[in-house]
Amino acid sequence: MGTDWNQVMAQYGSFLSEDDGTQFDNTPLPPPPDIPAQASPAPPPVKKPPQRTKLANFTSEENMRVCQAWLAVSCDPIVNTGQKRQGFWNRITEAYNSRRGSMPERSTKSLMSRWDSIKTQCSTFAGYMMAVLRQNPSGMTDADKVSVCTIMHMFFINVLYYIPVVH
Repeated sequence: MGTDWNQVMAQYGSFLSEDDGTQFDNTPLPPPPDIPAQASPAPPPVKKPPQRTKLANFTSEENMRVCQAWLAVSCDPIVNTGQKRQGFWNRITEAYNSRRGSMPERSTKSLMSRWDSIKTQCSTFAGYMMAVLRQNPSGMTDADKVSVCTIMHMFFINVLYYIPVVH
C-alpha cells in the first residue's frame, strides 16, 4: 500500500472533519505489534469420487436370472409381504449374485433399474395376454395363446419404436 494511515489523516483529516463537525486527532498512532507470520492453512483434501466401471449391458440370460431372483424373493412364503423396500432389494441382489455363475456381479441399483425395464415389458405382455384370454378363442392351446400375445407385443414395439411419427 505504501501510504501510512497517519499521513492520509494528516492530509485529509481537516477536510473530513468539516463534513460532520468532528475534529480528528492528528497524533500518530503507535505502530502495530509484530504479528508472527503464520503458515497459510493447507487446503482441505479434495475427495475424488470412487472409480466405477460401467459393466456391459444385461444379456438375456442375466435378464432371466433377475426375474428368477425377483420371483424367489417376492414369492417367499416365510417373509412374504413383511419386507421393506431396501431389505427386499438387498435379498434380490444377494439371490442374483449367489447364482450368477460367470456373469458379472451386479449392484442393487443396477438390478432395480433393470427390473424397471423388465417390469414394463412384462406388464405390456400381460395386458395382451389378458386380451387374448378374454376373447377365449376355441381350439387354441396355451402355447398358441402365448404366441399370439408375443406377436401382438412385438408388433406394438415395432410400431412404437421404429415407425417415425409424422405430424
